Amino acid sequence: MRRGEIMSIEWSRIRWSDRIVHLPDTKNGYSRDVPLSARAVEILLEQRGQQLKRPFPYGIGALTHAWLKVVKTAQD
Repeated sequence: MRRGEIMSIEWSRIRWSDRIVHLPDTKNGYSRDVPLSARAVEILLEQRGQQLKRPFPYGIGALTHAWLKVVKTAQD
C-alpha cells in the first residue's frame, strides 16, 4: 500500500473476518481490496484499542518527518 492509502484507512473499511482493507479511492482511480498480514492486523488491533477516529490519524507531513528522523538516526 502507498503511504497515503495507509494514512487514510477508515475503521469501516476493514473487514476483520477476511483480513482485508477496502480502498475505495486509489491513485489509479480504481478501488481495491488489500489483504492484511498477521502483523498488520496486530497493529490495527493495537490502534483500535486506543479508540482513535482512524487507525492512523496523522498527516502525511508528520509521517514524512518521522521517517526522515529515523533515517538520520540510522545514519549517525
